[in-house]
Amino acid sequence: TLNSIQYFIYKNDRRESNKYLTMFSQLMRKTLENSQETLIPLQKELDLLEIYMLLEKLRYKDKFSFEMNIDESVDALDCMIPSLILQPYLENSVWHGIANKEDHGLITLFITKDKNRLSCIIEDNGIGREKAKQIKESKQKTYRSYGTKITESRLKIINQLYGSSLHISTVDLFDDNGEAAGTRVELKI
Repeated sequence: TLNSIQYFIYKNDRRESNKYLTMFSQLMRKTLENSQETLIPLQKELDLLEIYMLLEKLRYKDKFSFEMNIDESVDALDCMIPSLILQPYLENSVWHGIANKEDHGLITLFITKDKNRLSCIIEDNGIGREKAKQIKESKQKTYRSYGTKITESRLKIINQLYGSSLHISTVDLFDDNGEAAGTRVELKI
C-alpha cells in the first residue's frame, strides 16, 4: 500500500494519492480498534475487509473483483467473531492466488450460518497453492509469511481457552481437466 501511495505521489497524482492515503488511514484505524478486542461484531470485520480489498484492488489496478455474499440469516451486527481472523486469508488469495494470474481474478467471501456455527468461506480462482509455492521459491527464498500461521495459532489458543471448536480447512480447487483453478479456505466458528 505504501509503495502504491509513493507511486501516485511520484506521478504527481494528488487526487489518487489523497484517496489512497485516506483509505489507508481508515484501514489502520479500524485495525487498531479491532485488535483491542478478542471478539468483535462480524460487521466490524467486514468493514475492515472491504477497505483492505479496495486498497488491494487499487494496488493491483483492478486485476481482480471481490464479492461478499452474506446469507440473510446472518446478523452481522449481532454475530461475534475473533478479531482480524479473515484478512490473512484474503491477503493470501490476492498475493499468492491472483497476483501471478494472467487474466482477471475473482475472490469471493461467503458467510452462512448453520444452527450455532458460522461458516466463512474465502474462494479465489487464482493459480493454486502449488504453483504459487513454486513461484515464491523461485523469487524470494528469504521471505517468510506468518499471517496464516499466526491466525492458526490464535485459533488453537481460543479453542483451548474457551473450549470452542473453531476450525479452518484449505482445499485446492481444480477444473475439469485437473488443472489448478484456485483455493478455498473455510473457517468454522
